[in-house]
Amino acid sequence: MTNNGKLSEELFEKKILLDDPQGHLYRFEDYAQVNFGRQTTSKIVQSKPADYLLTKHGHTSYVEVKSTIDSRFPFKNIKRGQWRAGTLQTRAGGDYWVYIHFLTAKNWYKVPFRLLLDHPMKSLAEKDIKEFIVEEWSGCVSSKN
Repeated sequence: MTNNGKLSEELFEKKILLDDPQGHLYRFEDYAQVNFGRQTTSKIVQSKPADYLLTKHGHTSYVEVKSTIDSRFPFKNIKRGQWRAGTLQTRAGGDYWVYIHFLTAKNWYKVPFRLLLDHPMKSLAEKDIKEFIVEEWSGCVSSKN
């Protein structure tokens, strides 16, 4: 199984607003999609603080969607700019969520960024974040579920 993250982003976009159809999901331009594969070294788009800006039930937060085929989620999968934004947002009292899709287990977790900041290791094991499971999304392997 290969993983480029696009399946999880597609699933996230389809599922996130189901419980609040009046919510608003804004997708930041994808740095890699716009900049890589070009013939020049100049950047068109700077890196963004997260994948999405989400407003639900009157509350706005940053959201990063990540996926892994392993039983651990390595923090190296979070880009430097995202790490910085998550740290600043959390310290300012705001919300920054990392939705982690464990592809092999077909489970989704909504993890607060502060957990990554406070975690003693450089990765999260799926077994250690069970309290953050998104039950209604787990088992989801395609956007048709």
